[in-house]
Amino acid sequence: MNTRTQALLASILLTGILAYLVSVGSSEVAPSVGSSMETSSERVVDVGSASAAGPESPDDVDRAVPDSKRDEATIRGRCIDESGRPVAGCVVTLRGGYDEATRERWAKTHDTAPSWSMPERVMSGEDGRFSWVVRALPGVWCAVRIAREPYCTMVRSVQVHFTEDVVDLGDITMRRGVKVVGRVVDTTGQARSGVRVSLWREGRVSFQQFAHIKSTESLSAENGYFELREVLEAGSYRLDTSPLARVSANKISLASDESRVEIEIRVEAPPVTIRGKVIDPLGKPAPRVTVMVTDLGAGRARSATSGEDGSFEVSKPSGGPAGDARLRVYADDYDVEDVQPIDVVWGSDDVVLRVQHASELTLRVTDARGAPVEAYGVRLVSQQSHNSNQDRARLRTSGDHEGGLAVVKGLTRGSWMLIVEFPKESEFTTIRHPFACNERRPMHLELTARPIAGRVVRVVTRSGTAVAGTRLRVCETFGKPLGTRQLSEHNWNANGHDARHTLVVFEGVTDDAGCLELRGPGDHGLGLALLGPGHVPIRIDDVRLDVATELVVRVDVGGTLVGRIVPPEAWDAIVRMAGGTDGEYPGESGPRLLFYKDQHTHWPTHGYRTGVTDSLHTDAEGRFEIRGIPPGFWKVGLRSSVSGCSRDLAVTSVDLIEGQTVRKDLDLTCAMPGDLEATVLIDGKPFGTGIVYLYPESLDNSHSPLNFTTDTRGRFRYHGPAGTYRSAVQKTLDRHRQSRLPFAGTVEIKRDRTTRMTIAVATSRLRVRVLNAAGKPASDVRMQLTPETYDLVSPFSLSPTDSNGISDNEIAVVPWFLHVHRSPRVIDPRNPAWNGSAVPKRRIDPRAGEETRLEIRLPADAGY
Repeated sequence: MNTRTQALLASILLTGILAYLVSVGSSEVAPSVGSSMETSSERVVDVGSASAAGPESPDDVDRAVPDSKRDEATIRGRCIDESGRPVAGCVVTLRGGYDEATRERWAKTHDTAPSWSMPERVMSGEDGRFSWVVRALPGVWCAVRIAREPYCTMVRSVQVHFTEDVVDLGDITMRRGVKVVGRVVDTTGQARSGVRVSLWREGRVSFQQFAHIKSTESLSAENGYFELREVLEAGSYRLDTSPLARVSANKISLASDESRVEIEIRVEAPPVTIRGKVIDPLGKPAPRVTVMVTDLGAGRARSATSGEDGSFEVSKPSGGPAGDARLRVYADDYDVEDVQPIDVVWGSDDVVLRVQHASELTLRVTDARGAPVEAYGVRLVSQQSHNSNQDRARLRTSGDHEGGLAVVKGLTRGSWMLIVEFPKESEFTTIRHPFACNERRPMHLELTARPIAGRVVRVVTRSGTAVAGTRLRVCETFGKPLGTRQLSEHNWNANGHDARHTLVVFEGVTDDAGCLELRGPGDHGLGLALLGPGHVPIRIDDVRLDVATELVVRVDVGGTLVGRIVPPEAWDAIVRMAGGTDGEYPGESGPRLLFYKDQHTHWPTHGYRTGVTDSLHTDAEGRFEIRGIPPGFWKVGLRSSVSGCSRDLAVTSVDLIEGQTVRKDLDLTCAMPGDLEATVLIDGKPFGTGIVYLYPESLDNSHSPLNFTTDTRGRFRYHGPAGTYRSAVQKTLDRHRQSRLPFAGTVEIKRDRTTRMTIAVATSRLRVRVLNAAGKPASDVRMQLTPETYDLVSPFSLSPTDSNGISDNEIAVVPWFLHVHRSPRVIDPRNPAWNGSAVPKRRIDPRAGEETRLEIRLPADAGY
């Protein structure tokens, strides 16, 4: 028997053994993609030898996998170094799972869910090869991980179908990386254990077939020592620590000429706290009371909720201002309207806060004949926007209430929404009753339970054609117009007082005749949202369900856009950018079309997306047919999104007319790549290991920009779609503040060419001196700059004033408006002046390389 025959027989034998191990392995069903995957076994099976590395050619694979095993596939690959030599000893792990769409399709024709058994991890042999035989029915997403020091850890996502005998990952180039170790100490020099150290790669996301691992973490040991699990590629990384805040720099740069880096991370000592108890007038514990510290600077707050024993603990945040803390109290179950804020020294552990018992609400529920209704549940939802209790919409009482009577404790002064919910079988509609409690005394309410009302709606076009399959939602609007508010389900906390939300009480889809019976309360008007598909989405207010006549809603069919992405090579370029191969876009659907008129006008808007968004995707070959688009002139873009990373491409514009179809292919020649080699300068100096953004010029700023990390000389490279881009640089000023600096020119990337250029931005300095009403320097004053136009620039917080009342800042050279915040000690969160400025806003027009000086005198009510 010759050597080749022996190798083939060994391969067939090993394939059978691996198939058996898979079949008797973990019997758990793998979670869907995006959720947690199965954990890897600790056994390592070496299948890397020449005889065990799997078949050497596709012909060998066909013979090795019998017809009876067509639900199995071989996944294989080879690890090589940058010189092309095999790399042995790489530990390769395969994890997998099914997405929800696959599970749903499978469930339509099968009695059981599709199963996935994870194979044991393997190790590459002397020839660098590795392989598995896996069950891949009906098609499974797998995550491949390859690790071996001193090489960078590599990862890739791949989909395996049962129709494929072999998934060949090809040659995976293992590049040398950097191992990071170090020690965690606090500001007193003491080693800190149990600190989670995390590194996250900054800069643009790679669309390679195999990508270097982007993040890793480790817990520090008793002596503060840590060793990050993954070997990382050279570049800039964001450094995070938890639970102790960092004092040292927030990012590190790993150089390509280093194989091991040792760093010391300094964190704050365990946080300073305020501990205490909340008690009632009798000295008993008062649970579920929120204690909040608000004087921590603009937009910052810390809170804690008292436990069943009344105890609470509030931690001072990193970088919080010096001085005492001002404690405020909020509660649902206790009356705290008269509890004044108190100043407490940080580090206190014996603070006692006293609250009054709230009143109680007695309600009696009867039906329309006056007979008591006993089975129901009660919620009291506070309409006070400052109330911070997260469980404020909890059930206060539920079950059977004798005689229809229920007593609800915790009725404090303020505005409330009373919710009475009935069992489904009762056929009573939920009662929503707003009321106000203005005095500290018990209240009594008589409520009537009414049957759920039903009314048939028929959706037709203007010409009378029935619209089948459109999704309808009946909404409780709480007396406010439906407008473009977000439609929320089962979220009482976000509804009632929040003008951005409305509550969905019923949902359904029209039948072939365009009809659907709506269900809900019949004693007041409701909102009706017709979301599509098949027509232009609309919303109707004040719809009554206690009306016997049929509700006929006529909708506009809108415009229809039909076409495909051209030229063919542009589609291939999009597929490659998304990580696909051979012209096949990865995932269940192709890229998604974007419709917009300007930065603030998009379609579909947030509240209309349900029932519409799925229809915006192209098919697997780049074709599309989108119906129900509102008539008008639209810009059209394309979003290519895979694994949470998106890339927006400018395409064209289209004028859509009601009831007409426009056929227009999207010329995506712009997606065909060119190369950019740029050097970034700030005030003439290289911007090393920093972040720079590129915005496609024909897309508005709300779309996701590309971002890159420069090297130590301020350089970066980009291989991507040709076209015109605008640019901005993000500079880190301190632990809490970053400044975005816009580039005045444009970046031109030309197809199949390399563009070399310098992106130079300039800064200016702003020095503000703040005096209080007595003319003395005011320290720890918080100020903010807002740009005149939000073109690549965001609002910017100035550094707090020092003991001399000075705030010195580096700012972008754009027109600004300066706002001065009042002292947190004089701000009441229920006061409309919460966001007001202590002085009239000032306009600032900085010049490059120059310093602007301002002096501000604060009024007495500013609180400094």
